Amino acid sequence: MGISEEIRQKLLPRFRETTADRVEKISAALLEIERGAATPEVREELARELHTLKGEARMMGFGGISTVVHAAEDLLKALPAERPGDRIDALLRACDTILPMLD
Repeated sequence: MGISEEIRQKLLPRFRETTADRVEKISAALLEIERGAATPEVREELARELHTLKGEARMMGFGGISTVVHAAEDLLKALPAERPGDRIDALLRACDTILPMLD
């Protein structure tokens, strides 16, 4: 699924802005989980943000971002409530790769 190049170019600045906001929310939620302060609602919001970002990236033609976010979703599903450890680090690194992929 995709959109025409003309529409894509018009939407691209807003997509970049929205993606930066989503990545910020995702990173903040991951840090809450890492600190052990995340509520079930925070985890649900995190899952929604990842899912939405994946779909938006796919629609805008950013297959690489969609793939990274899909992997992050899978990792989040396997994330234990207690002692998430290295998995949180992997999720945070995935977040760090998203914005540079917009260029």
